[in-house]
Amino acid sequence: MPETRVPLKNPSRERMQAELRQLRVLARDLEQERDALLSKTNAAAPENDEYSHDAVKYEVELRRQAEALNKQLRERLDAQIEVVHRLKEVVDHQVSRAKGAQAALPLCQTRLDPDLFNTFINDIHVGYSMTDSIVNTINWEDETDMRGWKVDTRSSEYNGRSQMVLETQRQFTNLSCPFVRGEGDSKSWKLIIRYFQSLHFKVEELVIQENSVAARYHRMYSYRGRDIQVYLNFMMKRFVEADREVRIWRSRVTGGDDHDAAFVDVAGWMTVQPIEHGNITRLCAHLVPRIFETDEETPMDGVISPHLSDLVSYVLNSMQTEISHANEELGSQ
Repeated sequence: MPETRVPLKNPSRERMQAELRQLRVLARDLEQERDALLSKTNAAAPENDEYSHDAVKYEVELRRQAEALNKQLRERLDAQIEVVHRLKEVVDHQVSRAKGAQAALPLCQTRLDPDLFNTFINDIHVGYSMTDSIVNTINWEDETDMRGWKVDTRSSEYNGRSQMVLETQRQFTNLSCPFVRGEGDSKSWKLIIRYFQSLHFKVEELVIQENSVAARYHRMYSYRGRDIQVYLNFMMKRFVEADREVRIWRSRVTGGDDHDAAFVDVAGWMTVQPIEHGNITRLCAHLVPRIFETDEETPMDGVISPHLSDLVSYVLNSMQTEISHANEELGSQ
């Protein structure tokens, strides 16, 4: 029987084989780790793309909003500049008239006049007869979608004399205010009454009747870093016609400084006409800046009070703001 030879062990070769097996296991583990990382990367890529897309959309929206705000502010600034130019025209016109005058204007002789409201009543009835010549000369077709107030200068007649006025106008559509023939728009009229019964200014005298309201009050307002007291005399009367309602008002706003003889006369027209499911309101107001004469023998020297333009700005801005807020309140009811 032949002798069986036992193979000799080769430690070096066995060690190499063991290391090779270990390397294969390590390579397999690395491949699995690589595949896992690739899988995570591929899964995260769409999320990153989506996040990047959302970020771009957000930045675009922010830029769009900033551009819209910038445009709105620029339009407001242009409107204020236009008001200043128009106001300068009116003041210059008043100065040119004052230089050639030998006596005070009729309206300038009524400081502390107890008959001021009687004058208002007369002016209101005269103004009512002028409604069509004032309101119908405005091209309201261009104002239908007007978002802001329009301000311009206009030549007007008073007591047979021509004068330059600062005119502001706007048109509102009120779908929540029904117009009843023979009664007009009672809803918005009641809102006017409530306005004078509010507490945001100090009322000295208030007379409310079915178709008219008269008030004397004063209030404080801040302008250019200083508080200014103003005194206001106001009267409004409504005239209900067959197919429209006309409201005429007169007011006078005086600065509270005893050394400031500036005041602003305001005459206003408002027409309310029915439309489907509501009414359309057209408003036009004339502002005339003036100064009181203290000596009828001495004509005005043409020096306008330094606060006159501030007072006109207050009257114009407060009137526009309060009427706009009232219209918004009506729309929300």
